[in-house]
Amino acid sequence: MKLIDIPNQIKKIEVPTNMTVFNPSLISVKGGSMVLVRVVEEDKTKKNRNGFFYSENWIINYDENLNVKNYLRIDDEEIILNRKECSYGLEDGRLFCWNDEVWVIFSGLNIENNQFINTMCIAKIVENKLENFQVIASPENLKREKNWIPLIKNNDLYFVYKIDPLEIYLYKDNKLELIFKSKYRKQKSFISGSSTALKYDDRFIFISHHRKKINILKKIFLKLTNKEKYKKNKVIFYHQLHVLDASFSTILSSEKFIFEKKGIEFCAGMDILDNEVKVSYGVADKTANIMLIKKDIFFEKLMNYLGK
Repeated sequence: MKLIDIPNQIKKIEVPTNMTVFNPSLISVKGGSMVLVRVVEEDKTKKNRNGFFYSENWIINYDENLNVKNYLRIDDEEIILNRKECSYGLEDGRLFCWNDEVWVIFSGLNIENNQFINTMCIAKIVENKLENFQVIASPENLKREKNWIPLIKNNDLYFVYKIDPLEIYLYKDNKLELIFKSKYRKQKSFISGSSTALKYDDRFIFISHHRKKINILKKIFLKLTNKEKYKKNKVIFYHQLHVLDASFSTILSSEKFIFEKKGIEFCAGMDILDNEVKVSYGVADKTANIMLIKKDIFFEKLMNYLGK
């Protein structure tokens, strides 16, 4: 199923830069919405970071009608210069509200011996500054950590570390405590976190993405004949909406869907209002959008039991 086929409105997210804008994360704030985007300079001859792509993170503040109030480029250079774990940039940020403040979780990037190392880190956003910056050690001592889902319950911060099998940690004093881990896997494809978890009635809702690699023969053909198309189509992302109960022990999942087209799509934010749902997503690591869908239609199409 394509969400774009459901009656909707789409607003393109733009910032005042010539660099590529993608991976938007949206949350609701007082007086409107806040969106975080990643911005990348794809031409390394213009600007780069130690020979790798140069990237920035921007905040766009919107009013209740999605009119832009202001743009803020996050001042993260001191962190990037002084924290080895983030020396090549802060990637794939997800916004979340914690204790009435706006926080963000990033995947910090470091490169050693031509190997990518990703470490999760969180910070409080104050205007364009990152305060209370903390690096979080991998609970499984992995070199690459990405796509944790922030979840707030009773003012405590949890992370959905894995979706299938489900694995959830409590974050406290910069340490992770395993709270729940299921024994069984329900789906065959690899599932990663996407949007921040939202409280809805007495449950939590979030969107995930599934990575599916294309057929090996098609992959080789594209790589040899059309490198640009290969980059965009070597992996296909599918998405699901999930409902987690308050005990963290039961999770229900919708059918798989895409936003616009097969390929790379990334959803890092969702907001459920009285009458509509806003979802922020990127396509092909090239664009960033907000999709607005009537709430009853959204839930009817994806999970009709949610509206009850």
